[in-house]
Amino acid sequence: MPCDTTRLPGGGYAIICGRRSKPKACVCCGRPSSKLCDFPLTGAKEGSTCDRALCANCAVHRAPDTDYCPTHGRMIDSSAASKPEVR
Repeated sequence: MPCDTTRLPGGGYAIICGRRSKPKACVCCGRPSSKLCDFPLTGAKEGSTCDRALCANCAVHRAPDTDYCPTHGRMIDSSAASKPEVR
């Protein structure tokens, strides 16, 4: 089991041991992912989100803390474009 030593604020140290998990690869480019698609699912999976792994470059950012995979980003954009503007 690998261990890391981490310096803490104030001069102390912490030793952290455990199994490390490799980040999932981005579904678009294969780089390590740091985000998941937040598109809400319907039907049998209602209440959950798409959760496709995405890197920061491939994620479609639409709102604070909200990112979509390119497929769902296009769906969001096309549904917004088809709604009439309310004045």
